[in-house]
Amino acid sequence: MTNIIVTIIAVVIGGLLNMVVAVWAEHRRQANLRPNIREPDDADLLLNGASVGQFRSLKIQVMNVPSGWLGKWMRSPALQARALVSFHRVADGREIFGRRMEGRWANSLQPTPTPVVDTNGNVSLFIHDPERLSAGSRVDIYPGESALLDVAVRFQGDTDCYGWNNETYFAQPYGKNPSWRLASGVFLVKVTITSTGRKCEGVFRLINDVPYDAFRLEPASDGEIARVS
Repeated sequence: MTNIIVTIIAVVIGGLLNMVVAVWAEHRRQANLRPNIREPDDADLLLNGASVGQFRSLKIQVMNVPSGWLGKWMRSPALQARALVSFHRVADGREIFGRRMEGRWANSLQPTPTPVVDTNGNVSLFIHDPERLSAGSRVDIYPGESALLDVAVRFQGDTDCYGWNNETYFAQPYGKNPSWRLASGVFLVKVTITSTGRKCEGVFRLINDVPYDAFRLEPASDGEIARVS
């Protein structure tokens, strides 16, 4: 009788250990996305090879972080990762636009519209390609690798800045989407990334009450993060 009880206990303990190991392994396998601030980039915005103006671009670097020396092999890739970006007031965390901006992965295909030039050589309109408009809204991020997410830009000589995503390529004036215009000030930016059932978030301060070369992102405080959660 004692041997039977011991055997039953051993089977139960063995089953529980197997369950714990399976849960642990599955947890270690899941993608671990982490958004961090990327240093601003300065560049010329080009349209048909001609410069439209110099701008400073703010981006978030989203990394699939391996954990431990086996992490790079155990972690799963973050497949079809999608990002949503929202802009908030610092004082109360309220959304400024009442909606979230579909994120654009910086290294994805640019959905550049085709310009139509009038007899005076001016661009009168753009031809939109709906298929290209949606390009770049998804990306795969493998363990130990990262992807850059566009957030906002500011053009030299301006005080306003603009959220940047695929819609920007179809906006007029080119590069400045009035739907995502932010005046001079300090704002909160919330980035939400979803992929294969996983979700991660990051909250940052967007500093736009400064000279052009100081336009930047900063980490948000715990209180600011709580306001937009």
